[in-house]
Amino acid sequence: MYNVTVPFVWNFDLSPIAIFQFSIDLARLNDESNDMSEFPVFIINLKSGELLGVSQEIATGDAYLYENSASWIVEGQGWWIGYNESEGQDYQQFSDSTIFESVKNLLEVNNGFKDIVNSVCDLARNKDLHDLKMDGLYQKYISNEDSPSL
Repeated sequence: MYNVTVPFVWNFDLSPIAIFQFSIDLARLNDESNDMSEFPVFIINLKSGELLGVSQEIATGDAYLYENSASWIVEGQGWWIGYNESEGQDYQQFSDSTIFESVKNLLEVNNGFKDIVNSVCDLARNKDLHDLKMDGLYQKYISNEDSPSL
């Protein structure tokens, strides 16, 4: 089990298990990047910081050059938030606009998204995360219908 620091307290009436997906610049990676997706993902428990699964790009440590993401999404069971630069579209699905604003502030305004992604990528550079497979985790923990993707 691997944990990362979550730079905020998750005390919402929403599932704390979330998938993070973001874009990386493949041109900045090594020659092996040709076999990789430009949209690495990981699943984390936002209450405990427990990392549940990571994509291959993260497991190998190749997403380490993450600086900022033009396109990103965070999705939990019944909710999501994000932005797709190529489509110029914001993503949001919350039953309560107050919760949306709070989550948006944690992830965007206060750099929570960037801090968590950097923590996961730093962990992957120092630990072998190949045992944290993504297989079946989305269906087990999240499984939203009609959710957006990058």
